[in-house]
Amino acid sequence: MKKVTLAALLLSVSSFAAAEYGTFGGINYSYYDGVGDSSGIDANAYSVQLGAKIIDGLVVDGITEFKEFDDVNVNQNRLEIGLTPSTKVYDDFGIYGRLALGQNWLSGIGTEDFSYGSIEPGMFYDFGQGNVNLGYRYRDSFDDKYLYQTNSVVFGGEYKIDSVNSIVGNYQYMSGDEEFSVFSVGYRANF
Repeated sequence: MKKVTLAALLLSVSSFAAAEYGTFGGINYSYYDGVGDSSGIDANAYSVQLGAKIIDGLVVDGITEFKEFDDVNVNQNRLEIGLTPSTKVYDDFGIYGRLALGQNWLSGIGTEDFSYGSIEPGMFYDFGQGNVNLGYRYRDSFDDKYLYQTNSVVFGGEYKIDSVNSIVGNYQYMSGDEEFSVFSVGYRANF
């Protein structure tokens, strides 16, 4: 039921925003390389993202990611809805903050599904043909029995091939209950 409600909310907001400001969608591949306590655990993940600019400086998006761990018998499906306000502070430099709510569905021995939230403040530079961003993300489950608390450094960017097509890339260093270096690459279409 939660999944259906979140999807309906995203589609409603996206439909309204599409008429006013435009939408975007993309696909990504991510490689999770375990570090620290997660050493020796690797995963491949595939995600789809849809979003829309509600007003100038405010974006809503939804991400679904399927992650398959190579070394353990666990698969994860994640659905996340985020809201990102941003503003330029000086010339092409600006700040942003992303708030997100999500749900994890896990399959494997001894796994349980759980909900989580995250907050990500950061800064960005828009160079015309694209942008780069640097941020910090804190994420944790809403129930203390699920070990999901992580602190992450997030570095990413988008290069616009033309007015519609873009290539995106991202690097995350996650520490805490999950410890991974995450390398992502993908394609985004802007409408």
